[in-house]
Amino acid sequence: MTNILVVGGTGFVGQYLIKELPKNNWAISVICRTKRHGELIDIDALPGVKIFYNVDILDYFSLEKYFKNIDVVINLAGLVSFRQKDKENLIRVNCEGALNVLKACENNHVKKLIHLSSTAALGFSEDIINEDYCFEWADYKKCVYSYSKFLVNSRIQESPINQMIIYAPLVLGPGDKNNTLKLIQAIRGKKLPFNPPGRNSYIDVRDLASAIIFLLDKNIKNDDFIVASENFTFNELNFIIAQELNLKSPKLTVPKMFAPVVSAIAWLAEKLFENPSLTYENVFMAFKDRIHSSEKIKRLGWKPEYSLAQTIKDSIVRSIIK
Repeated sequence: MTNILVVGGTGFVGQYLIKELPKNNWAISVICRTKRHGELIDIDALPGVKIFYNVDILDYFSLEKYFKNIDVVINLAGLVSFRQKDKENLIRVNCEGALNVLKACENNHVKKLIHLSSTAALGFSEDIINEDYCFEWADYKKCVYSYSKFLVNSRIQESPINQMIIYAPLVLGPGDKNNTLKLIQAIRGKKLPFNPPGRNSYIDVRDLASAIIFLLDKNIKNDDFIVASENFTFNELNFIIAQELNLKSPKLTVPKMFAPVVSAIAWLAEKLFENPSLTYENVFMAFKDRIHSSEKIKRLGWKPEYSLAQTIKDSIVRSIIK
């Protein structure tokens, strides 16, 4: 039997993934820092799943013991924040913590490490971004979350163990209290007077879980995969949300020429206020084009099931039920 360890398994992605993993007759262990209240899925009640709480990826010696006799490690642990004041903590968790996971895999001869990264680590481009795209981060370190996700990837790729990096774009789906619910609430409360001019890609959390399992079961060594469903302009995304809510979407789109001014205002707001509603990184990236290609994983036979419209519809239904 394959022994799988999920690191950081109580988050949004982790709960959906752990729900599906035992169906493959794998032995599943989960380590995480804290037990979350109001979980989407009661992972403690899932058969074949052992969960260990109070494990911090920044504490190597408490972490390492859980890697013994493990065949596959799936690292989902990470910190998501776009605030400048969280830069040091982002680097500690997303880089140093991930390196602790890598070190534990190496020292315990784990057969495969799957590391969940973000397409944010790949930067932006006017062209389509694939796994081979190299972005120069020297002038963009103020994009603190994106930069923190980038820092560890080359170290993982240089490891002697079998490793795989999965790049996920904006993750949406039912039960998400961050990206999905905040977007819905902003449209519902008419708090978006205009659309940003940029583009991004997204993945439904259920499709992301299926892609991780799909790749886990493949005999693939030392490779990277972008897992994205659709690409959208923010105008298109807001229109779909408004349509599902039977509301009008914002009609105005800010011209890209205003990017320096709006980004500077967001930067100043972060300096002046404790918790500004917008951060520099959010604003800066909202003016950029990020179009990601999933052709590599699709050539292997994987394809997403959920359209953006279906994801939004299911998320709205879930928010009403809750």
